[in-house]
Amino acid sequence: MTTRQPAHSMAFILLTVLVIFASYYPVFGLKGYESTTLIVSLSLAFLLSSLISFRTQNTERYPLSLISFSLILFLGWAVLGHFYTVDQDNSMTAILRHFGGAILLLGLSLKIKEEEHLQRFLWLALFCAGLMSVIAVVQQFEVFSAIIPKTFRNMSTGFYGHRNVLATYLLLHFPLTIYFYFSSQTINKKIITGIMPILIVLALIFSRSRGGQLVLGIQLLCILVYFVQMKDHSKVRDFFIGLGMITALYFGLIYLIKLSEADQFYSTPPAITNVFTGEFNAWQNLANRLVFWETGWGIFKDYWLTGTGSGTYELLFPVYLGKETSGLVEGFAYGANPPHSHNILIQIATDTGVIGLGLFMAFLIAVYSRGIYLLRNAPPETRNFVFFLILSLTGFMIHNQIEYNWIQIHFIYPFVFLVFALDFMDRKYSLKNSSVKKINSLIHNGVLTAFILVGTFSTVNYYKYQALIYEKIIPGTGVANLRMLTNEAKTYCPGCGWPGLEMTKNLISQYRRNPNPAILVSAETELKEVALLTPFNLRQFIYLAEIRSFQANWDEAKKLYVQAFKNIKMKALGGCRIFSSNPDKC
Repeated sequence: MTTRQPAHSMAFILLTVLVIFASYYPVFGLKGYESTTLIVSLSLAFLLSSLISFRTQNTERYPLSLISFSLILFLGWAVLGHFYTVDQDNSMTAILRHFGGAILLLGLSLKIKEEEHLQRFLWLALFCAGLMSVIAVVQQFEVFSAIIPKTFRNMSTGFYGHRNVLATYLLLHFPLTIYFYFSSQTINKKIITGIMPILIVLALIFSRSRGGQLVLGIQLLCILVYFVQMKDHSKVRDFFIGLGMITALYFGLIYLIKLSEADQFYSTPPAITNVFTGEFNAWQNLANRLVFWETGWGIFKDYWLTGTGSGTYELLFPVYLGKETSGLVEGFAYGANPPHSHNILIQIATDTGVIGLGLFMAFLIAVYSRGIYLLRNAPPETRNFVFFLILSLTGFMIHNQIEYNWIQIHFIYPFVFLVFALDFMDRKYSLKNSSVKKINSLIHNGVLTAFILVGTFSTVNYYKYQALIYEKIIPGTGVANLRMLTNEAKTYCPGCGWPGLEMTKNLISQYRRNPNPAILVSAETELKEVALLTPFNLRQFIYLAEIRSFQANWDEAKKLYVQAFKNIKMKALGGCRIFSSNPDKC
């Protein structure tokens, strides 16, 4: 008998659509903090709905296995970064996303009881991946550029604005499209699921993401070896037929693209061989990453226990650049501070310290140990599903050794979904019930209710603060009103330094219009508070240098500028005023 679809399947749909499409594409008009707020709010509502329905059930065990429990512990520690971060402004978005991932996992665990419901959601997720692949392929054609903007060197990016982000997203879903193709029983499903992996491969080729293409090759090789080991000749045959179709479609698309924009098409094939041709300066990119990793190691050594808090790597990068780079920094040409270390393990180590890294490694051990157990003991069809599921998660992890796409909102949620799927299969097919033993229901319900209340308060606070900063304070509304707004922002986030920085910037601008020394005194007083709240934000040194230059204290101003731009290229930002032989011209 067919089980009834969950009453709030619409929540699944809305959540997925937001995750896939709301974060970057300008058509939707959503800013980063708005999409984060929406998705976390929907997750909170989902958890509340799941908790209400779960309370009516009489069960001796909670639907959490070692896999999901270990991930929740890691996410929880990252959320506690609110208390140990070196900069609350830079951490708050990442912290809220970690929290959203945890509550979504809890909600899924409480609500999803039937494998049919799980499969239905995975179908939806894979459909979104296929649609994103279509968008990435269409992006290559000039005729669609008004709807889907093209990017630098014809690198397809989908809605995500960067080729590597698109690649990571597709790699996370690609193996499961193969599984659904071979497990489909009807001709219609066969056609749909047969098209999706072809589209994903083409999209990965057109993304020109060398790392993404390399990981795709690894996934394809693993799939082929798995089919050969199964001695399933029909699957091996279909595998090579699929590769042949992809090859034919690729060259066909190349021809059509050339016809649509003969003067603009880049003739060099968007393949991993470009590492050797040097079209994209691959070796320079590798050297950059080595600098990022070594700098991250330097940060970790100083903050080894708890880390510096999520999202703070960019702030500490210029401070630690050159301390651990063993000569690699010489000739370093990265144009701006990197937003992350381009390696998930290094990033987790710098963000959350050895505690967070240990919890994350425990999670990975749980994933692969339980996965191996299922591959050995589960029924054949379940073994196939688990293999492709683990391959999806593995592809994500491998690509994130040269990237860091974990905390972006369109990754943490799909990743949580796939982890939950493995967790679900573990609890269903383990010989011993691997679910966490039931504890006192009052404690359980009380803890989850507290989660919901704290999450709701934090989300509302986050939205109000971000809206004030980006909609009113940064644009500027006059000094008098700005003072009121910055004070209001400080009530939402007492530990944040951005309101003070923006107030200082406004005061400096006011001084340029009206050179009253009292204004500089107010600006410097503001910076003293900022220095305590955000000690690694280089803007404070730049603003203080500006103040010293207005006071004709050139020596101190120069020292402050050097401190602000330590080991990186001097940017405009007023530096000319200090280093020019004739400062009055600046």
